[in-house]
Amino acid sequence: MEIIMAVSNFYSKKYFFNNKLFDLPASITDEIKSILLQSSELTRGIVSLGFYDDGELFLTCTSDPRDLSYDIIGANLELKRIYNYEREFINNLETWYSIYFKNK
Repeated sequence: MEIIMAVSNFYSKKYFFNNKLFDLPASITDEIKSILLQSSELTRGIVSLGFYDDGELFLTCTSDPRDLSYDIIGANLELKRIYNYEREFINNLETWYSIYFKNK
């Protein structure tokens, strides 16, 4: 099972953060928002951030099925870049999840 924390949609120019489940300081939610908004603009897709049951963070990018110009290879490369560049932040989120959310 997956739990979605936040989603940024390039097509509708909307952002969603699941604040009913995740109560984080504003500085952290702002960082997540910044990462997702930038990623959705660069990939020209729908970027989701969440957690698997085991506490591992996932970052995915999908497209509108009607978008024939979507570059899935470029989107996956961008997600790899984010994982590498934001590794410490991702590790901290995974630790936070395992301490404060997974055990509930």
